[in-house]
Amino acid sequence: MTEEFMKFTENDQPSPSELVPLSESERAEFEELEELEELEELDDDEWEREYYSKTPPSRRGRNMIAGHYPYIMCKQFKLLALENDLSVQALLGIAINDLFEKHGKSRITY
Repeated sequence: MTEEFMKFTENDQPSPSELVPLSESERAEFEELEELEELEELDDDEWEREYYSKTPPSRRGRNMIAGHYPYIMCKQFKLLALENDLSVQALLGIAINDLFEKHGKSRITY
């Protein structure tokens, strides 16, 4: 059975005629806001534990590096990864480490 979600008009105590069912996107946004409000009530340590409990273990302590490039560049990068039996992420790690080395920085194990 689906729960009926309602939103209120500007009045604190709406009349039954003022109740309107929420759309799917409004319901998702409302639930996300409720989760954020719950997180705001936590102190820093509690917030960090709650945040990281929702982060998959394989992504904890890692950050995304991304960019928008022409289609042909992306295609060639994926082909290079495929030809070398690597994932796109592994090939990007190699490329970033090569860039670090080129500029006199140490390579980083990932």
